[in-house]
Amino acid sequence: ESSMQILFHGWTLFKDGFLTFDLLIVVMSWALEGTQVIRAFRIFRALRLVTRISTMRNLVLALFSVIPKMTAIFMLLLLIFYIFAVMFTQLFKDLYRDGLVPEPYFSGLAYSLFTLFQMMTLDEWANIQYEIAETYSWAWIPFLVFIVITGFVVVNLIIAVICDAVHVMGGDEKAGLIGDDDESYFSRESNRVYKDREGRMSGRENNLP
Repeated sequence: ESSMQILFHGWTLFKDGFLTFDLLIVVMSWALEGTQVIRAFRIFRALRLVTRISTMRNLVLALFSVIPKMTAIFMLLLLIFYIFAVMFTQLFKDLYRDGLVPEPYFSGLAYSLFTLFQMMTLDEWANIQYEIAETYSWAWIPFLVFIVITGFVVVNLIIAVICDAVHVMGGDEKAGLIGDDDESYFSRESNRVYKDREGRMSGRENNLP
């Protein structure tokens, strides 16, 4: 199949990103066939379905189109993580050393970043908060602020950006089905009918005694 595509398209095949991706998957699966570990990655040939199904292809294009916005959101998320990691480390770093909590949740910056990521996914974050609240009753305040900012605002912002890209691409597909020429034709015809109707009505008014 790849050989037929090369014969048909020639060098212009490499101008199509999906055809190039398809060819790369096939070549890599052949070239690395003798390697035992790499052979498991031949399953990635299933990704060729993306180039065959238009809905999946449009979804991938929509995801690539929002990369600049996603990068900005990711940088904002990193900044939020760093601020809260430093704050949580300064507030609760001595709890594990003193034996007040069973795990080093915030004993260092790396531990804090990992714990905050777990909290952002809403995975048993309440248990961590309850363990720390046994020593600091006010600990629920920074926990709740971080959960609201990351677990609800930022994550939903990412989903909104992706949904907006998919919606825009769906609108472009509908516009492509109608066509600009057809749309302008319908607009011209509607304006002509409207003007003819106004002309007839004005003529009737002039004929009235």
